Amino acid sequence: MSVRLGSVYRMGVGTTSAQLRAGVARSRDGHTERDFVTPQYAVVYLLEARGSYTDARGRVFSIQPGMLMQRFPSRAHTVRLDRAGLRCYLAVPCQVFELLALMGLASTERPVLDVGVDERWVAGFADLRDRLRRCDERDFMPLLLRMQRFLVDLLEHDRAQRSAAPGGPIARAVQILNEDLSGALALPDVARRVNMGYSAFRKRFTEQIGTAPRDYRIRRRIERAMALLTRDRGRRMKEIADELGYPDEYAFSAQFKKFAGVAPREFRRRNA
Repeated sequence: MSVRLGSVYRMGVGTTSAQLRAGVARSRDGHTERDFVTPQYAVVYLLEARGSYTDARGRVFSIQPGMLMQRFPSRAHTVRLDRAGLRCYLAVPCQVFELLALMGLASTERPVLDVGVDERWVAGFADLRDRLRRCDERDFMPLLLRMQRFLVDLLEHDRAQRSAAPGGPIARAVQILNEDLSGALALPDVARRVNMGYSAFRKRFTEQIGTAPRDYRIRRRIERAMALLTRDRGRRMKEIADELGYPDEYAFSAQFKKFAGVAPREFRRRNA
């Protein structure tokens, strides 16, 4: 796999103080980062390197090609690489992790994810690095949104990899939860439709998908709202709220802000 090496640091100086970082580098055999701490949220994608990741609680995770290591804000961790290899990385402000955690996409319970060896991920990291190098300071916000979208793609892919096999009860439940985002849907009814008791269903769904079924349903509605806000700019908030089944635009706005971190009008303005 051919890719140009290089790193870019912006909004600060140095490998850990810069708020925005992106790069493609090659590690060396026996490389160790002991009790490493970064104030930002960062991910490191491995293409060839192998070793181990020890989190702040002392849990040890094996790392190998195709895996994505997460560096959580202000949490010490140790990385040991037994074999040298290509790796890509991206770092964003700590608030991005808070948003991803609220959406059920990122969790300190699973610091190492499996997204597979794929050239599109490498191209994505390299593209963001090059954009960061060329970016004017006035354009940091649009670029940060692009970085967040890329992180969501990575995390969503890992979750899809962990979903139940096609035809399994949790896979069927995911399909049901995605079918009609505007209608009322009782979760105990979903459990019955996949032949599970509600308590067992909720526990298994959360383990496999990484978020509770209620939060998954809400997040899917918010993602749909994001698409409507950016695609149909002439639509009023009440129309979007009605389409997604909210009783009024105020209830819609409150839930959108809770999960997205900004009000829908501000989200539309930022993505103009």
